[in-house]
Amino acid sequence: EYRAAGLAVVGTDVGGNMDAVVVGVTGILVPSASPEALSGALDRMRTEASLRVKMGQAGRARASEHFSLPRCVNAYEVFYRTLLRAP
Repeated sequence: EYRAAGLAVVGTDVGGNMDAVVVGVTGILVPSASPEALSGALDRMRTEASLRVKMGQAGRARASEHFSLPRCVNAYEVFYRTLLRAP
């Protein structure tokens, strides 16, 4: 959702965030147990407008390329067709 909205992300390196965020391209991930790192990353996004915009644009382009409606529909179709052929 952040990518589709053209927003850069600041998050923690937990769960599937490494799969969702291209670090340094679409956002910044920090260690989960480091409030100092999170604060620093948020402050960096707040003060570096050009970085924020660049990452947001990269996120939107990535979302459009990998998660467009036609692409998602096709992926579901392939998935269901595979299931229908399974024994």
